[in-house]
Amino acid sequence: MLTSHFERYIYAANEEAVGFVNQQSPSSHKLPLTLRLQHSKPPLDELERTSWENRAQQLHDFASTDAWLWRTDVPGDVLATPLLAWMKSPKPKALIRYYRIWEIENIFKAITRNDRNAHTLRLQVQGFVDKRNAIAHGDLGEKATRRDVWSYMKTARNFCERSDRQLARAIAKLLGSNRPW
Repeated sequence: MLTSHFERYIYAANEEAVGFVNQQSPSSHKLPLTLRLQHSKPPLDELERTSWENRAQQLHDFASTDAWLWRTDVPGDVLATPLLAWMKSPKPKALIRYYRIWEIENIFKAITRNDRNAHTLRLQVQGFVDKRNAIAHGDLGEKATRRDVWSYMKTARNFCERSDRQLARAIAKLLGSNRPW
C-alpha cells in the first residue's frame, strides 16, 4: 500500500505543479523542451498509429491542446496526464525521468548532499518498489517485516519531502516566480 501512496504522491505533485504553471499563464518558450516533448508525445504517438484518412479529429485535438507549445510566445494550458502517462511504477529510473521534465537532472542527487547518499536513497526506493511488485505479483517468498515497513515509510517520507521542495524551487526558477508551495 505504501508504494501506491508513494506513486499517488508523484501524481499529486505533478498535478499541483501543472496547476501552478497554468495559473501563471506562461508562454511556451518558458517551458522546458523536455516538458513540451513529453506533453506532445501521447497524441503524436496515437496519431502515428492511425491511418491517414482517420486523422482529422486527432489533428484538431492536437491543435487545441498542444500546438501552442510549439509556437513562440503563445500561452496555453499544460495538461498533467501526458507528463506521467508513461510511468508504470515509481522506480528510481522513472522518477529521474519525470523530474527531468522540470529540468532537475537527477532528483536523487538534487535532494541529497553527496553521491553516496543519492545512491543509498535510490537503492532504498528501488527496494521498496521491487518488494511491493514481487508481493503483488504473487512471489510467496517475499515478505515485508515490521522493520522493513518502518524503513520504507522513512524512505518514502524522506524522498517526498525533499523532492517536493526541489520541485517547487525548479518551477519558480523556470517561471521566474515565487515558489508555488
